[in-house]
Amino acid sequence: MNILVTTNQLDLGGAEHFVIRLANGLNGRGHRVWVAAAQGPLTSLLDPDVSYLPVPAQTKTPWGIWQLSRDFARILAEHRIEIVHANSPTTALAARLARGTAGPPVLTTAHGIWKDWAKPAVATLFSLGSDRVMGCSEALTSDLIRHGLSQRKALTVHNGIPFREETPDPAVRLAVRQELGIGPMEPVLLVAARLAEQKGLTYLLDAMPTVWKACPEVRLLIAGEGPQAEMLASRARELGERVRLLGGRSDVPRLLAAADVFCLPSIDEGLPLALAEAMAEGLPVVATHVGGIPELIRDGVTGFLVPPRDPARLAQKVLTLFADPVLRRKLGRAGRASVRQEFTLERMIGRFEAVYQSCATMRPLPAG
Repeated sequence: MNILVTTNQLDLGGAEHFVIRLANGLNGRGHRVWVAAAQGPLTSLLDPDVSYLPVPAQTKTPWGIWQLSRDFARILAEHRIEIVHANSPTTALAARLARGTAGPPVLTTAHGIWKDWAKPAVATLFSLGSDRVMGCSEALTSDLIRHGLSQRKALTVHNGIPFREETPDPAVRLAVRQELGIGPMEPVLLVAARLAEQKGLTYLLDAMPTVWKACPEVRLLIAGEGPQAEMLASRARELGERVRLLGGRSDVPRLLAAADVFCLPSIDEGLPLALAEAMAEGLPVVATHVGGIPELIRDGVTGFLVPPRDPARLAQKVLTLFADPVLRRKLGRAGRASVRQEFTLERMIGRFEAVYQSCATMRPLPAG
């Protein structure tokens, strides 16, 4: 099939990594794939056979969306696109305007977290712009339906990640620790996330003094960049050298190999790829009971779940893992097995292909 995958931009972020992996995976399964988005640092990760089309897709104004629809109309006609897979409300609406009444189906994956006041507008945009809306978690799909998404257009396709059968290399663990000035036996807690309010990193920093009272050797590594970078760096300086902000990293798998426990203290989520990646590497995880995270983690079986905005419970579960290496290995193995069974990239792409096939000959559904 000729498939157009589009999103706002290819900056660092979970939805953007999703687009890259989806496009490359579809290409690997014999489809002809074009990616249309504003350029960003992830553009270089597209496979050579995937065609990149730069478009001004960050726009959120009515005039900008209309202009983007003109770009999409040209792309649809020039490349004989059979399926459009959008990844934001605005690119979905622009694609819907571009295809008119007789063009290819427009399918949209909903990744994001929106403020409550914005959800009715987002759900309306999805309904207007899409023939099918695929939430990345059941929680996200249900939330959009509650706020007005047409139920007949809604379904869930869980995010998936590339799964390596090889276990982490102990030599990589030692090499990364040496690069970071961390001893081979020092306990390491890792977070890899966008440095934004949604990720709840301030609550983890609030939890660290409690962690250090019981286990003063713990080192906290935070990998990522975002709008809270300066504030979190200031907090880290107050807490001392046991906290390191590593900035944006392209080698997160190496960091995972060097860590002992992974934490994601989000206050809202879809289905976070970073958490699945940590589990796939066999790391025990502590995360918050929000959004789609409980679909990924079974509390006490494949990881620990805690309430959001609760530094005390966060510290308690982190300490439970650091105090019990047998439990760490048990949860790590169970989490890895769960990802292998339910959340692989191959499984996700297979689900999308089935949706594409079911929509390829459909009459476009009316809006809303």
